[in-house]
Amino acid sequence: ELRDPPLEDARTGLRIRRARPDEARLLTRIERAAGEEHLEHLFADQPYPVLEVTNRWRRLLHDPATRVFVLESGDDALGLIAFSGGEVLHLAVAPHRTRLGYGSALLEFAVREIHDAGEQEAGLWVLEGNAGARAFSRRHGWTETGQRRPCRYPPNPDELRMVKQVRRPPRRAA
Repeated sequence: ELRDPPLEDARTGLRIRRARPDEARLLTRIERAAGEEHLEHLFADQPYPVLEVTNRWRRLLHDPATRVFVLESGDDALGLIAFSGGEVLHLAVAPHRTRLGYGSALLEFAVREIHDAGEQEAGLWVLEGNAGARAFSRRHGWTETGQRRPCRYPPNPDELRMVKQVRRPPRRAA
């Protein structure tokens, strides 16, 4: 990174910064809070896999191909986004901070970074039963492809593939 934070709004005090290698627990806390708020109907009978999720964040934070960012205001972490190549891996906003545009800001940030890296398409997976996330993604120009796979966490609900064109193909000569 040439700048830290990479994106800051002096008017609001919000900034999106690169996550530090020692922040796996912070990322787990944000993801867990968001998941328990919005996905309880899909995972109600399952204990939250804290150790597995924390270890996943540790791997991602040390993976040179993966970029992980935190949205914060002062010392308050409000959300996170992780992406690798053209794939958005994770997006979460703290439950007490939803519907304030933070998820939109994080997703738009990632799409811009993916575009700037030269990718023509961005992709993500969303839980089929997460109607809010599916609608949110559609509002941001993502479309469902019909592709599906089981989620890695029990009880393994289906995830749906969504994509967004981030770069127009070159115009053909007439």
